[in-house]
Amino acid sequence: MEWRIIVPVLCLIGILHVPGNAAQTKSPTILYRFTLHFSINDTFLSDYSNITNNATSHLIKNITSQVEPLYKLKYPNFQRFDISKFSNGSIVTEGELQFSNDSKPNASDLAQVLNNGSFSFALIMNSTKTAEVTETAVAKISLVFKLLQTFKANYSNLNDPETKELTNNITTACSRVYKSRFPQFYRMLIKSFSNGSIVTDSVLEFNTANSASPDVTEVKNTLIAAITNGNFSFKVDNTSIISAVIPEIDSSLKDYNITFKMNQTFTNDLSNMSSDGATKLAKNVTSELDGLYKNFKDFNRTLVWRFRNGSIVVDGLLGFNRSSNALPSVSVLARTLAEAVRNGTVKLPIDPKSINVTDPATGVSANRSPVLASMLTAVWMTLASLLLSAVIH
Repeated sequence: MEWRIIVPVLCLIGILHVPGNAAQTKSPTILYRFTLHFSINDTFLSDYSNITNNATSHLIKNITSQVEPLYKLKYPNFQRFDISKFSNGSIVTEGELQFSNDSKPNASDLAQVLNNGSFSFALIMNSTKTAEVTETAVAKISLVFKLLQTFKANYSNLNDPETKELTNNITTACSRVYKSRFPQFYRMLIKSFSNGSIVTDSVLEFNTANSASPDVTEVKNTLIAAITNGNFSFKVDNTSIISAVIPEIDSSLKDYNITFKMNQTFTNDLSNMSSDGATKLAKNVTSELDGLYKNFKDFNRTLVWRFRNGSIVVDGLLGFNRSSNALPSVSVLARTLAEAVRNGTVKLPIDPKSINVTDPATGVSANRSPVLASMLTAVWMTLASLLLSAVIH
């Protein structure tokens, strides 16, 4: 028996995914947020009032590089420490600690972790304050734009140190612009960076407790004006900006995010979901997906909320009755659409390899590539045949 053949074959079979399964990934979902305020016994420089200033960026990097490891050691679900502001009074530091879905930390324990730390800066011990961030009534607006910079592979990982620095630069600069224009502005969140210079997919949140959310056109024009006025240290392609209202979540429904590409030419009117072209296309997509997913028990509706450039990228929601005892997995939802596209049940020019379904509650996502699955099946069968032949001989 030729073990030099059998052992490698067994190893290859072992590392392959079982053919037919959709690939699943999981990204951290931020569930717990706590403000963290403290003072540093040092001279406050006027530059520190500008969060994007080089001196301020250096200070932020110095603080976060020492603070974050402490919390990561204590809390495995700790994600990041975002500094939002410095003010006078020695150096008053204001930021937010963010944690993913695991055990919820205690606010007083978070303060003690900082007080017990050893730093190169002089922490004023009685200045540390923490409090849980309570959710406010917010309206969400999607904001996508291109940075005129070279994309790096590590930008796909939002936890990478360089990516976090880029995220901080963008959010602090944009937040300052939107806060001065809209008093009800709450915060900006970066969802992802992708290739195509650097395509930045973000969400702007506005407090709607006492005032209405701004119009998406105003949001877009505010960013264009800031670019024209030179408010940013980074360069943005002002022709790439797309803003759209993110639909409010129906509490009676369990929503899954679904994204895919259609092999059609993107036209500018599709950026406006109220335009005739966008309305007609959304109706067509909704009709096809409703017809497919209605075969699932407790399926409720499809909602298309955005079209983006890149052929036509479709962002939507699949809603199921939350009371269901048999909610489908993201992999089943992705596989179902891919198979329907392949066999012609869904008559839309969808690229099956681009289909991605995510459960926003858990961060679990699945994509489906029928071509890859077929290749894996062929490889698996070839390797199994080789193994059998080696055993026989």
